[in-house]
Amino acid sequence: LKKIKLSKRIISVIIVGTMIIASMSVLGIKWLFDEFSASAAMTDDLTCDDTKKAYTINTYEDLVKYSQLYKEGSLSHYEYDVALGNLTGDINVLNNFVSIGTSENPFKNKIIVAQGSSINFSLKVPFFDYIYDTSSIVMADSATDQISNVTLSRSADGQGALFANNVLHNTNSDTFAQWSVTADFVRGENPQYNAFSGIIGTIESKAVVNLIINRAEYGDNNDGKNINISGSENVGLVCGTMKTGSSLSVTIQGNPDTTKSYDVKSTSNNAGGFVGEMESNSVL
Repeated sequence: LKKIKLSKRIISVIIVGTMIIASMSVLGIKWLFDEFSASAAMTDDLTCDDTKKAYTINTYEDLVKYSQLYKEGSLSHYEYDVALGNLTGDINVLNNFVSIGTSENPFKNKIIVAQGSSINFSLKVPFFDYIYDTSSIVMADSATDQISNVTLSRSADGQGALFANNVLHNTNSDTFAQWSVTADFVRGENPQYNAFSGIIGTIESKAVVNLIINRAEYGDNNDGKNINISGSENVGLVCGTMKTGSSLSVTIQGNPDTTKSYDVKSTSNNAGGFVGEMESNSVL
């Protein structure tokens, strides 16, 4: 008898719950799910300088959080620049870094690097996923927007470029950025030659890229291993694909390491020394 009463109570609860949900409007149900999603999303509690319209990033943890918020769509100010200080904290959190920029919201602002500091990261993924060709990386307190070099290495084998997967054309400006990138292929006392697919993945239609590539120092390691530039898409040391009407200007600085060479290969598409594939009217 007790079991029957208990079963009836459970059924009653289910019926009442069903009636409540059925009586809710579609907008009410949507509100309920939106509230749940909002509570689960990350909160943008990063430090902002509203006068300079810039996020102030002083720790590796904050940099990783910025990248994750950007990807998640939870940044409060996508229009703000990023002011990078001399980063402190646990550098190992960079394992959780997410490439900055999305197809819906490419990175379009400026990264301002503090005097005496530098961008020198070993990442599993590209620094940017989507970035406009007008987005600059400069030194702070520079009247002429002096270019700040970016030193990048790949911390583990993986697909994707070192600097940016996709560079898009900003139709709202005629002033294009110049980027300076050091491809630091080897890190540490026990060198790791982790594969990546070039400096840039795809330069989209009509995008204009001005790039300085600085040759990294490899040290005295003469183990005979080559630098592995590889992927499943079009692959090149500088760029995988140049879309129709895009432009690429490259300056290479520094002395080559004559003990190393590059293995550039694609598992299913084109591979080239500098560029994997150039579409019509693209200019190198």
